[in-house]
Amino acid sequence: FYNLPEKCLVRIFTVSGDVVDIIEHDLSGPVDPTRWNSPHAVDWDLNSRNQQQVVSGLYFFSVEDMTDEGRGHIDVGKFVIIR
Repeated sequence: FYNLPEKCLVRIFTVSGDVVDIIEHDLSGPVDPTRWNSPHAVDWDLNSRNQQQVVSGLYFFSVEDMTDEGRGHIDVGKFVIIR
């Protein structure tokens, strides 16, 4: 996920609305210089909260801004996993 606010929550859902995973993104700490992606990005290992690999299909995501300037603003989108 790219172009994220400095502090946010990324939630991933199935089409039926079940929560697959919740990823916290916070740039208030030190940034790892060995990271392959942007500091305003977060990667996901395609595992659920139960550490099970997700199946192919359509998924939805929401990004909830947790910064003081944008607190509560939520952006949503969808993506497909093809294995």
